[in-house]
Parts: sequence; C-alpha cells; structure tokens
Amino acid sequence: MHHRHSFAALVAALCALVPPVLAHEGEDHGAANLNATAGAFHVHLVPLEKGFEVHVHDVAKHLPVDLTSARTRATLLVGGKTTVVPLAIKGKGILSGAATPPPRWTMLVTLTVPGQKTASARFSSGDSKPHAH
Repeated sequence: MHHRHSFAALVAALCALVPPVLAHEGEDHGAANLNATAGAFHVHLVPLEKGFEVHVHDVAKHLPVDLTSARTRATLLVGGKTTVVPLAIKGKGILSGAATPPPRWTMLVTLTVPGQKTASARFSSGDSKPHAH
C-alpha cells in the first residue's frame, strides 16, 4: 500500500514539473488535440471516441519519430489515483491507448527513445489554449 501512495505522489510531482500543454485544432490530426514539447519531441495527445492516440514528432523538422525501439508509458491520474495505460504502436510516430479518460484527468506520457534523453509530456483535461505550428 505504501508503494501505491508513493507512486501517486511521484506522478503528481512529475506532473507539476512538466510544462503544461496547449490545445489546437490540427489539420493533420483531426479533433482538438493537446500538445506539448518534451525534450527533442513535439507530442500531440489526440482524444478519440474510444481511447486516444499519441503522435510524436521531432521538434526540429516535425517529422514522425520511429518508436519501434522506444520505451513508452502513459500514466493516467484521476482523483488522486494512478493507472498505467499500455501504449501500442499504431504507425510511425503514433501510439494508441485503449483507456478513455473521464471528464477530469491528467496524463503523463514518458518517452525513452534510443539516442535521446528520456522526455515526459503532461496533458490535462483543463488545457485549452490555442496552439499554432
């Protein structure tokens, strides 16, 4: 039980440290998306009717990142409880998660791509500022 509280506290602390994201209507990605710059990556969280997608591009050229050798993790924080959401590779630079977040949530996406520093992007249901490329 102590580990569960420690993990929730760690996720909450990391969420506070990672810069907030910006939302935008993306012509590439359809519906309103949440976006963040995380290290060498530009990360889009795309809510779907069921689940979500995470689109990962390099910051310099905004090209999709090859995630086949990457370690990825999405941690959903709802009401002080954390849930790890498995991510699957859907295509080059695209991950998919099966969880559909409730109305109020925070998600931490961590990317460990070979040759790059580990990066984290924080997304929240309350983020709604416009974003342009």
